[in-house]
Amino acid sequence: MEKTQRIREVRFVAAMLVTCMLLAALTIQDRPDEPLHRAVEAGDLKTVSTLIEQGADVNARMGDWTPLHRAAVAGHVAIARQLLAAGAEVDAHGAASWTPLHRAAKMGQVEMARLLLASGADAHAKGIDGWTPLLRAAMAGQAEMGHLLIEAGAEVNQRSTNHGWTVLHWAAYSGSLELVRYLLDAGAEVHVRAGTGPTPQGNTPRGLAEHYGNDQISALLQEHAGP
Repeated sequence: MEKTQRIREVRFVAAMLVTCMLLAALTIQDRPDEPLHRAVEAGDLKTVSTLIEQGADVNARMGDWTPLHRAAVAGHVAIARQLLAAGAEVDAHGAASWTPLHRAAKMGQVEMARLLLASGADAHAKGIDGWTPLLRAAMAGQAEMGHLLIEAGAEVNQRSTNHGWTVLHWAAYSGSLELVRYLLDAGAEVHVRAGTGPTPQGNTPRGLAEHYGNDQISALLQEHAGP
């Protein structure tokens, strides 16, 4: 009796697994543009070109991302160029309302960012909590990216609304001395205070630098702060 019950349980589990596999297959069939996303992720320019020629939707989303978001993260510049030429939306908003430029900025994909900006990407685009490409670059300590975005006209004293930290706060936090120099040269405010910080002194860029042990940045900010 016990053996018969076990056999029934095994058959039930097997049937459920088959059902799940069939449902997964049907889901894939219902997403005809998934191959484009996968080809973009893999950096397969030839397949991407073929799929576009066959009519794949270059703005079709998988999750919250378009194919251009995926290309931006991975730094597949040639593929991004192909997508844009086929009508990809350069400022498409994805998860957290981030555009492909936000994604490229965070990952330090400088050549990708150059292409996106040249294609009309908004350097001032805001995601949730006011995050812009420059703020994302600063948080990640991406100095070259920050320099590029500043040259593109990004506002150096902008803030993220969730912390109230400016670009200089985030650069001081990240430890990027080079980015801090760029920001100071571009007119970033040294004495600015944020709404929150790890310590009362951490509400200033210099306080953050001191708190996180970024001594060279702290000294540079003190030098610019004056007596």
